[in-house]
Amino acid sequence: MGPPVLVGDGPGGRALCGGGAAERAFRYALCACRGVSLSTPLETASFDSRRGPFAAPGGSGAAVGVNGALELSSPMRFGGSLWVAGPEGVRAPSDATPVSVAGELRSGGAYASGSALEVGLDARVAGDVTAASLVVGGALVTPAGATVSAASVTAAERRTEPVVVAPPCDCDPSVLLDVGALVRARERDHDDARAGLAPASLADYRGDVRVELPCGRYYFDRVAGDGALTFVVTGRAAVYVAGDLAPGGPLRVEIGEAAELDLFVQGTLTSTADVTFGEPAHPARARLYLGGDGAVTLTGTSVLAGNVYAPRADVSTSGALDVYGSLFVGRLSASGGVRVFYDTAVLDAGADCPADPAPCTSCRDCRNQACVDGACGACRNNDDCCSPLLCIGGRCQAEPF
Repeated sequence: MGPPVLVGDGPGGRALCGGGAAERAFRYALCACRGVSLSTPLETASFDSRRGPFAAPGGSGAAVGVNGALELSSPMRFGGSLWVAGPEGVRAPSDATPVSVAGELRSGGAYASGSALEVGLDARVAGDVTAASLVVGGALVTPAGATVSAASVTAAERRTEPVVVAPPCDCDPSVLLDVGALVRARERDHDDARAGLAPASLADYRGDVRVELPCGRYYFDRVAGDGALTFVVTGRAAVYVAGDLAPGGPLRVEIGEAAELDLFVQGTLTSTADVTFGEPAHPARARLYLGGDGAVTLTGTSVLAGNVYAPRADVSTSGALDVYGSLFVGRLSASGGVRVFYDTAVLDAGADCPADPAPCTSCRDCRNQACVDGACGACRNNDDCCSPLLCIGGRCQAEPF
């Protein structure tokens, strides 16, 4: 369906390939730069779309990372590790909030809950631990002076040592994807005319509109109107939108068999109608990048079957939200249930991309593999890998459970 799409210039002058950018951005099922506040249940699970569509909770690697605080008030089930770097730690005030973490728990502050906590591997908490009951499959690690308060405590090992949790999400401005720059670079370098389009085609559309996008790179001044808008992607394509993506009716993005899409929006997504993005059978091939710092509010029924990058935005939902793919946001607030079914196939989205030139400076330059002494190569331990990937047999891979 065409060659890999080079979507722009990346750090260090490297050509940025769509699949390569996705590999680096979407290592977590959910990553939040500032914090997560949920008043409804959250569940993460994983699958590999190359082996078939999502069938049932399970799989590996559906990790959650939060650079700030995590506030919970409903049952939570994490199908992977949970890393919370903020000194506020994890707060689950309700006594009806059982939390299950299939992988490792790391908290940069206290863990405070009135209900049960079950962790499959190690639990490393930089403060007091309070829970109705506590089960840890690996080591329970807390710093000197911290207390563990629970009616029952089961752990394979207890250790006292300093606990430091590095921010799991790549939110530093130096590594954030500059979506606005990518959009601006396409203003006069695009394939609109080949597809019978123009930059102003969707600036003020009326009625229901269907746009077919074959292989190519397409630029729109703005996307706003008063009817339903459908994009049908039939090849490898990249779409660049200056301003906001603001359809006046339902928005649907269809990804054809073997096609893929990188959608770059300089602003944000504004919609009060239903949003359907991508296909649940192969979400790794749909990526939405939002560069704005405004609020993204989803009030309709939303099915996000792709990977959404909005590290500067506050995302809030008032209805149930199912994500087949991943979310990378500034802050997430939800008053409806949230389920994230992470497609690990996105970790190989750049398999067809041109190789990054040597030397490397970090695992981000090596398709999430190890950068050792300035060269991409086999990992020696987990520290060589971009979190939350683990070093297994010399390769950085999603955590297996």
